[in-house]
Amino acid sequence: MEAGHHQGKGLHTEIEEPPSQLRVDIAIALALLMIAKAGRQAKPNPEVCFYLGDRYVRLSEHHRVKGRLKKAKRLRAKAEFYFQGSGPWRDPPYAAAMAMPAPKRPTFTAAIGWRARRGPPDDAA
Repeated sequence: MEAGHHQGKGLHTEIEEPPSQLRVDIAIALALLMIAKAGRQAKPNPEVCFYLGDRYVRLSEHHRVKGRLKKAKRLRAKAEFYFQGSGPWRDPPYAAAMAMPAPKRPTFTAAIGWRARRGPPDDAA
C-alpha cells in the first residue's frame, strides 16, 4: 500500500494535523453522532463514516511514526470499521468548485418614446 493512500479511500495531504486536533475532531464527531441517533439504532451516513475513518487513520499514522505500534494497530482497526460503513467509494467525494459558463453580455433597451402621440391610442374602444 502506497504512503498517503488507504486502500483507494482518501488521500492524505502533506500538512499534518496535530494529534490533539485529530482527537478533538473524533470526539466531536462521535458526540454529534450520538446526539443525532438519540438512543435509536441507526447507521451513520457514509460521509460521516468516511470522515471518522480518515481521522482514525491519521491518528493511527501518528502513533505508528512515534513507535506506538499497538495503539496504532487498534486505531487502524477502528478506521477500517468506519471505512467499511462509508460505502463503495474508491476516491473521496469531490470538493472542487464547479465551473460555470461566462455570463452573457447584458442587453440594454432604449425604452424612450421618440414622438408624442396625437389623439387617442389606436386600440381605443
